[in-house]
Amino acid sequence: MKKLTVILMIALLAVVFTSCGSGAAADIAGTYSADRALITIEADGDTDVKVNVTWGSSASENSEWVLSGTYDAKEGTIEYHDCVKTDNTYDQNGELTDQEEVYVGGHGFMFIDNSGDNPELKWQDDQEHAADDMVFVYNPDAAQ
Repeated sequence: MKKLTVILMIALLAVVFTSCGSGAAADIAGTYSADRALITIEADGDTDVKVNVTWGSSASENSEWVLSGTYDAKEGTIEYHDCVKTDNTYDQNGELTDQEEVYVGGHGFMFIDNSGDNPELKWQDDQEHAADDMVFVYNPDAAQ
């Protein structure tokens, strides 16, 4: 009976630790920033991610890209095919006054180097090349 109890406890612990986000996508989840842009990555399983990019062009305007993709831990890449870009305008109280969908079905990659103390991300947006030559740095204190 004691052996069975020990085996059940080990199995239960394995399930608990597996469900706590130990997958590869969880390793890159968080917010990355550069200038007025924030990229937030949320793990959606072991390899799937949801990504939101917000880029302010002024105090009253920003652009937002929403996409989902697959993280390849071996290559350090996220590939996506479903990006939707929206331009937003706000009034002086911060209320959304206008929203224009710019495109749907955008494709691209995000390259993540999390080998150092401060992970970095590069974004290859094949639609508009929005972030060519920019480096986004992991920023746990950034708020989306």
